[in-house]
Amino acid sequence: MATLKIPTPLRSYTNGQAEVAVNGDNVAQAMEHLIEKFPTLKPHLYNGDGQLRPFVNLFVGENNIKDLQGLETPLDENARVILIPSIAGGTDGVQADGVQTSVCIGGCGLKSALRDIEERCFPV
Repeated sequence: MATLKIPTPLRSYTNGQAEVAVNGDNVAQAMEHLIEKFPTLKPHLYNGDGQLRPFVNLFVGENNIKDLQGLETPLDENARVILIPSIAGGTDGVQADGVQTSVCIGGCGLKSALRDIEERCFPV
């Protein structure tokens, strides 16, 4: 099973879980499994048309799925998927019940930005 890391602001919808084991051959199936397990997450991640909100950023390892195959990005059973929340800017006012789901990485290196985000959003 792949592991999906849940940021602190959304953990109240996953019974406090920081990581959730999800089934799926690709990111779309893993997200569907996440929503099946925790339906109250849906409005925070998807718009009314059932599309992933534009500012929801999902990473498989260190790669943004937008740079891969999008929601069709394949997952192996040991995949680590990270849901990145908004921590600064880049929101354009899009919110669901006050929880923002975007990130503005700016010009910094992706690896260092991900490490920084992970430390801030996923405290050990």
